[in-house]
Amino acid sequence: MGSILELDNVSYEYDHNTPYATKALCNVDLSIDAGETVVLMGRPGSGKSTLLQLLNGSLQPTQGRVVLHGHDIWQGKKHTQNLFSTVGLVFQYPEHQLFEATVKEDVSFGPRMMGLKSDELDARIAQALAFVGLDPGLAGRSPRSLSTGQKRLVALAGVMAMQPEVLVLDEPTAGLDPSSRKTILEGLQAYQYENTATLVLATHSFEDVAAMTKRVLVLDKGSMVKDAKATDVFRGNKDYEDELASYGLQKPEIMLLFEKLKARGLPLNTETFTVEDATKQIIALFAKKER
Repeated sequence: MGSILELDNVSYEYDHNTPYATKALCNVDLSIDAGETVVLMGRPGSGKSTLLQLLNGSLQPTQGRVVLHGHDIWQGKKHTQNLFSTVGLVFQYPEHQLFEATVKEDVSFGPRMMGLKSDELDARIAQALAFVGLDPGLAGRSPRSLSTGQKRLVALAGVMAMQPEVLVLDEPTAGLDPSSRKTILEGLQAYQYENTATLVLATHSFEDVAAMTKRVLVLDKGSMVKDAKATDVFRGNKDYEDELASYGLQKPEIMLLFEKLKARGLPLNTETFTVEDATKQIIALFAKKER
């Protein structure tokens, strides 16, 4: 489909031009295609959150350009004004940002700011709640009365209701139980399919998002150290595992398990990241032995 969002030699420094200046990103080049899913990884402080905020204009680069649909987002008011409805950012722990009296008012806040009225507004709310699997009966409830997982779903629905072309999410599943994580990830996939949207996710757990992406970006100390297929990022010998560890990463647990099983003679594909794929392989292996 072609590139939708780019970082062109972007650097960012907190407290720029002060004695307390801190470099958060350094000379990052990145091109993201329309409809693509990209996963961003790295230890805390590597620059992930800074990069995500640059993508939707929450931060302005101290060097370089952020380009959306071929236009520098910081050149001209028109492009900057359209940005927040085009690139939706969901911060880590977004449930802390809920502020309206009811779920319906919180989910509708963004669309209302875009100027949507009654019927279209109601349709957006209903569709967004459906994407994240929330019961429409919760629309009249106070967000403060909901569980942590439900609050996060409300915050995500509020961004989805603006129907952004790009969804940027900072650790969307952090601190959630398996059921809530599954609901959020399924909602993201449904939204992407329905809207041909682009997803950019920062995560500490590749297992959570392995089924959603083929491309992984790794940041370390503000620099992009890897931009490759997931199989290439996590493939390698012991020395390579030490390199990953230096970036605060390790191979997915299923991949490590399958490598140990293969070393014991089982014919398994060690480039396996998801429980579903692992289960299929093991079932096939047992079926073969029973013949």
